[in-house]
Amino acid sequence: MPSDWNDADDFDARGGTGAVGWALRKCLICGAFGLLAVVAINMVPDGRDPADLLKAFTGKRPNAVTEARRVPATPAAASRTLSIPAGRGGHFLVDARVEGTPIRFLVDTGATGVVLSPSDARRIGLRVRDRDYTREARTANGIVRTAPVRLSDIRIGPLTVRGVEATVNEQPMGISLLGMTFLSRLDGYEVAGDKLILRW
Repeated sequence: MPSDWNDADDFDARGGTGAVGWALRKCLICGAFGLLAVVAINMVPDGRDPADLLKAFTGKRPNAVTEARRVPATPAAASRTLSIPAGRGGHFLVDARVEGTPIRFLVDTGATGVVLSPSDARRIGLRVRDRDYTREARTANGIVRTAPVRLSDIRIGPLTVRGVEATVNEQPMGISLLGMTFLSRLDGYEVAGDKLILRW
């Protein structure tokens, strides 16, 4: 009987049952190291990089952390600007092209929209009839009727704004107004000294 037990021990150390035991011991050792790493990461104090603590155990930092820090930030696109000098009396006058026709405007941030004089509307080719004057506007000269229109584009140098809501004034005007239906379509505008800066 004793000799039979010895033979069984020899077989266990050399063959199938021994291989299973060796693999089991290997798994237990790897599992222990993995558990130790997880515990170490969870014990990192606030403000510490977990990769630094992992380096103490493994001798190197994770590649994912290193590569992430090499990605450059994408620069924000710079706005384009247009500078308009103040004219006589501190007013800002611009020479624009409305649907290809040259029109001079007074920039008026107090105007809710673009307002065309009757003569400028005719130059553009707008044919406004009496029944088209469906709105009213309060002016220094009292209440006036206006006709709503939509302009395909207004261009000032390199700046183009398309599909601009506007009105045609029924009464004559000395100059057309470039108001908020145009200005609100820009990224921004400001007065800096004696210049009006438009950004888009």
